Amino acid sequence: MKKILCFLLICIGVASAQEVISLEQAMNLALRCNPELQQARQVRHAAAGRFWSGIALPQPELSFSYEYVPRNKSLASFGERAFEVAQEIDFPAVYLLRGRILHAETATADMELRRNALALLAEVQRRYWEVKACEAQLAIAQANYELAGEFSRKAAVRQEAGEGSLLEKMTAEVQRTQAQNSLETAHNDRSAALAQLLLLLGQEGRSGDRILSDSLAFTPASLTLEGIEAAAQRQNPELRLAAINVGALHSKRSLSWSSLLPGFRLAWSRQALEGGGNDYYGATFSASLPLWFMFDQRGRIQEAAAELRSGEFAQAATRNALITRLRTAWLELANQERQVRLYQAELLPQAEEICRTAVVSYDAGEIGYLELLQSRQTLAGVKAGYIDALLGYHRAAIALNELTGTVPAGIQLFED
Repeated sequence: MKKILCFLLICIGVASAQEVISLEQAMNLALRCNPELQQARQVRHAAAGRFWSGIALPQPELSFSYEYVPRNKSLASFGERAFEVAQEIDFPAVYLLRGRILHAETATADMELRRNALALLAEVQRRYWEVKACEAQLAIAQANYELAGEFSRKAAVRQEAGEGSLLEKMTAEVQRTQAQNSLETAHNDRSAALAQLLLLLGQEGRSGDRILSDSLAFTPASLTLEGIEAAAQRQNPELRLAAINVGALHSKRSLSWSSLLPGFRLAWSRQALEGGGNDYYGATFSASLPLWFMFDQRGRIQEAAAELRSGEFAQAATRNALITRLRTAWLELANQERQVRLYQAELLPQAEEICRTAVVSYDAGEIGYLELLQSRQTLAGVKAGYIDALLGYHRAAIALNELTGTVPAGIQLFED
């Protein structure tokens, strides 16, 4: 009874140390805990703060003055005392245009946050499937190790019974050692891939293994190139950033033309003469005159116009590059899908049949160990190639979704 209780306690401890994580949970966890994404959120908050400070009026001026005070007398013996409040105001259109530019900066920070979030989600997906691929390779290495150990024992028995050679026994032992080394390498690869995933999730400091519940399976994508290009035109963060930048440059050019408009200064004052016996008030209205428009304003307008043209060319270049990358990613996805289907339809069944036939023939003494070893290596290579093809297919699909700006199903981008 005590042994059973101890066994149950051990199982409970192992289960608690191994946290089960689905791909959706991993992506949501990364959105909440990834430090780089948290930094991008703060950049967005800073941009929102700059909007309000950028459209604020200049601070008003408050002044007191005492004039015509006789020598060796106190300020109460003034000849004239003045109190003035003054406020400088730009032309109203300037505030509108400045607000548009600052709003574009906030929109840029929003889009940068979205782009970082989509890139993070894509990287989490890639790392997640890399861990699953390493686990599949680990299972293959484990099966090969067990099979190599079994054949090593069989070769030893056959050699002792005089049915096999010493060379066959030694070869089987070497194969068992190589299989053991491959198994340890697969263990290390899986641990390294999991560590990279946990780093993205902000969980690198937590101990214990993780069980990834989603399976590395093949699900054909029902996509068309035309639909992908249309989605990218609407959703791709880089293209939307370029559009925001062009809009901001339009506003900047208009703002440069507004430098030809005057600025204003409003002031209200109260005066007292001869010790305070007579009080007066006054109001002042003044406007700046852009007399030197051939120099300062002309330079601003020319600079803003050139920046706008540059931004439009950059937007066109971004669009062209996006279309090229989309088509390349589309071809890569189609190629990886063809590879997966080839493995499923032909290579895997053929390799498994070859290995089964070789085992039967070896047990019947019809072929030697080298032929059996070759069939085993063929099957192991085909299985490993199939895992690589599956991983390549998922990577191509992730890259395509990232280019289109598609948010994975079940994921909410926490853009507050």
